[in-house]
Amino acid sequence: MKTKLIVISLIAIIIFAGCLPKNVTPTSDPAIETAVFESMQTQAMQAAQEQLTQTALAQPTVTPTEVATITLEMPTNTALPPTNTAVPPTPFPTLAPPTSTPILATATATATPTRSDLNCQIISSSPANYQVMSPGLDFDGRWTFKNTGSQTWDQSSVDFTYVSGTKFQTKFDVIDLPVTVTNGNTVELIIDMMAPSSAGNYQSTWALVQGSDRFCYVNINITVK
Repeated sequence: MKTKLIVISLIAIIIFAGCLPKNVTPTSDPAIETAVFESMQTQAMQAAQEQLTQTALAQPTVTPTEVATITLEMPTNTALPPTNTAVPPTPFPTLAPPTSTPILATATATATPTRSDLNCQIISSSPANYQVMSPGLDFDGRWTFKNTGSQTWDQSSVDFTYVSGTKFQTKFDVIDLPVTVTNGNTVELIIDMMAPSSAGNYQSTWALVQGSDRFCYVNINITVK
């Protein structure tokens, strides 16, 4: 900046010197020349200073611009929360049906052994199976039993007893044997009965009884019309 001022001052001195009147006769006195030169130099410096001042005022003021400092931050490794992803349940394996056909358990009917002591044979029976009767008809239930067992049917210990079904009997549910029946012999038993008053099919069951033993079951089946 100082170098520029000096150059400008010299230029101003030269210009100022050129502007002097031509009728001024230079003096040969060195002191006078020096004083004149210094005066001209001073004036040139003032003119240069004024010129610089005017130039500076004419130029816009440069306001230093703040340079925005951009600080680049390194990304922080922020751990993301774990995502609760529902895991689908593992399906249970489908079991293939067995190739072999299962064997169904079959109930084997075990034949009840025929008792050798209390056994019988039905020789005859009446009425016939599903015999048609009129409502309220009086009839007899009649059976002939044969003792085929080893034990004698004692008259005082063996009875003929109603078990279940329609009560056709008009008097007794239990009757005694009329006689003692040994092996191979027969006995006829008769029960006074009556058909129901309403139409339909009816059934009744009777049996010989000795103590807690029942044997020789018989059924009565009739149709009322």
